[in-house]
Amino acid sequence: MKLARTLAALMVLATLGACTTIQIDPLPEGMTDQPPANWTTRAASLGELDHWKLTGKLAVRQPSESGTAIINYWIQDGEAYDLALSSSFLGMGSTTLKGVPGFIELTLPNGETYRSG
Repeated sequence: MKLARTLAALMVLATLGACTTIQIDPLPEGMTDQPPANWTTRAASLGELDHWKLTGKLAVRQPSESGTAIINYWIQDGEAYDLALSSSFLGMGSTTLKGVPGFIELTLPNGETYRSG
């Protein structure tokens, strides 16, 4: 559940930074939106991991458009997280998202900061 909330926050961040409306295209032939047969077991196993660090590259691809971002770091410590994303073009445009239950702080590339209640 914790991982799902964090992933949902990441998707909100990606949507906010996209500066465009994303139209979801139908899946290509042969693909399904159904989870793998062992997903329930796998999700339970992954749900036990609540302290980790991730770096890498994020890519979103639709038939009509695509985009990438660099995950400078994503530190998950229980329900607290600290995430920094930047543009894949020379690392420009860093955005950070920090949160704990009941509080989220989003800092945009221009320095504007938004905080939840």
